[in-house]
Amino acid sequence: EMLRENAIATPLTHMVSRRTLADMHNRLSYPVVVKVPDGAFSRSVKKADSFEHLQEIAKEMLKESEIILLQEFMYTDFDWRIGVLAGQAIFAAKYFMCDGHWQILQHAANGKYTEGRVQAVPLDAVPAEVLAAAVNSARLVGNSFYGVDLKSTAAGVYVIEINDNPNLDAGVEDADQGDALYITLLSHFLQQ
Repeated sequence: EMLRENAIATPLTHMVSRRTLADMHNRLSYPVVVKVPDGAFSRSVKKADSFEHLQEIAKEMLKESEIILLQEFMYTDFDWRIGVLAGQAIFAAKYFMCDGHWQILQHAANGKYTEGRVQAVPLDAVPAEVLAAAVNSARLVGNSFYGVDLKSTAAGVYVIEINDNPNLDAGVEDADQGDALYITLLSHFLQQ
């Protein structure tokens, strides 16, 4: 809501509880992404292809959360992750979808998962509209360290979420900048 109020595009999203799920029957286009608000690493994120399928998924998710989010499905080959520190972009990466899957992580029933590849991207090679959406949305949340996930589509750039505890893995998101990225982060925190 805060992003939309500030003219930052997001997928159409509905917050739903046990009481309001039935109201969604004729209000959705399928497929729809279903997730708990405090999930991480694609856990508790499912795709429903029909209202009946949504009801099955929701029944299980609403056992662990009072509300769930229903979000417009937007497929892209990759998601952008822009690291923002104190209102400035400090790194960029492309998180590619797993082969034959619609997410960057594919969880198996046995607890194992497959991960799509990640490509660090120099900030000057990131489209300006992607950087602007990431920085502007993070600034609305605060002045700390965020990982903003975005999708760039023919219809525009959409902020999917703002992570307030983003991962920064050695040899992955830092592959473009190396130690310079950590120096930027540590220098900021030391000054604080």
